[in-house]
Amino acid sequence: MIDRKVGGIPLAGAALMQARRIYNDMHTPPDDPRMVRQEQSGVPIPEEHWVGPENHGYQGDAIRREYAAISICAYLLDPNYIKTVGPDIAFLIRDQVRRHPTLKHIIRFN
Repeated sequence: MIDRKVGGIPLAGAALMQARRIYNDMHTPPDDPRMVRQEQSGVPIPEEHWVGPENHGYQGDAIRREYAAISICAYLLDPNYIKTVGPDIAFLIRDQVRRHPTLKHIIRFN
């Protein structure tokens, strides 16, 4: 709803890469050996092993919308996580909501 209300979070460059990582982190079971290794070492799972919306049947613009939705969910669930893993996408979400005439009075992302 937030993504649609602001007219779409503009995902590109570093923000898109960060949104992809967040999607992967949120859709890979924590007991997956790759996630365990990532947690222990702090080194992210290599990109070629990331799970994305297209792996779950999303196509076209629905892929971008799903990246935005999952990033917003991650922000709501754990602001420190998204600010650490995805500072650019976190900034875009904050900026879009702060500039929206209605949402800026309803929700606040710190």
